[in-house]
Amino acid sequence: RNPAWDNSIDGPSLSEFGVGLEALPQLTLVDLVFEWNEIDGPGLAKFGRGMSALQELSTLNLNFFRNEIDGSSLVDFGRGLSTVTHLRQLKLNFSNNKVDGPTLGEFGHGLRPLQQLDGLDL
Repeated sequence: RNPAWDNSIDGPSLSEFGVGLEALPQLTLVDLVFEWNEIDGPGLAKFGRGMSALQELSTLNLNFFRNEIDGSSLVDFGRGLSTVTHLRQLKLNFSNNKVDGPTLGEFGHGLRPLQQLDGLDL
């Protein structure tokens, strides 16, 4: 663990943060770093549902390097994002988690509704 990045953020904390974002539908840019934490899959899925309220969001950068996120929760997270129809730029880092190839593919299929997306960096 790198103590400089470790904030001990867990899944329930991320879920609550997502609920808080629902009160900010005017956001157009979200850039968050959650490296080296204890975020689990259910926390990410609920965070994604909170992100769905950000209908003006055009740029999303999320770094979840080295957490406890599994593939099925990544798919659930993608379902929340798929309703953010103004999203143009998406940058996600899920390195060193528990995501496998098949669920990454399912996540990609879930992004199909994002017709304005013109930049994707995974």
